[in-house]
Amino acid sequence: MLQRIVNSSFFSCFPTCTAVETAAGMAFGVKKGIIASSIGKMGGAIVAFLVGRYLLFSFVSEKLEDNEMMDLVQESIKEQPVRVALVWRFSFLPEQVKTFGLSVLPLSLRHFIMAVVLHGFPFTVLWSCMGAEAGALARGTISSPSALFKVLVVGVYIFGFFVSPSMVALWVKSLKDKQKGRKRE
Repeated sequence: MLQRIVNSSFFSCFPTCTAVETAAGMAFGVKKGIIASSIGKMGGAIVAFLVGRYLLFSFVSEKLEDNEMMDLVQESIKEQPVRVALVWRFSFLPEQVKTFGLSVLPLSLRHFIMAVVLHGFPFTVLWSCMGAEAGALARGTISSPSALFKVLVVGVYIFGFFVSPSMVALWVKSLKDKQKGRKRE
């Protein structure tokens, strides 16, 4: 029970899994860290999606009624559900918004799980590996970061500052272009 309270408090204040995944890599090593983080991260996302779908759906849907941009998002997700869910998951939005937001869109649980796995598992591997190596550095079992660690750090910066925002921006631009096209008609 205490663990649940601590986890709930942590994720209310720090809405990201990165610190937990990194700590899992430090504490349990790469393999066990990946397994533990994957189960927690993906299981939690699925439970939150189902809560959003079945308990919060009418409340949120009511708030988004008559919103032209949300209508475009709904159309977009109907056309390409996994692609749009992945772009949404890669966005800069907090985890809660990503998960609960997708729960009120016309996205099947199967497509949501596919997006969570395709988005979440690579990051779980990344942060668990980085945590394991950072732990080894902190314990003094290795004296300097490996070449792989350095490449991963650079990759995170490139993806986080350039690739991910560009993907989201291009998707939002396509929605706005579609919106402008409708207004002209």
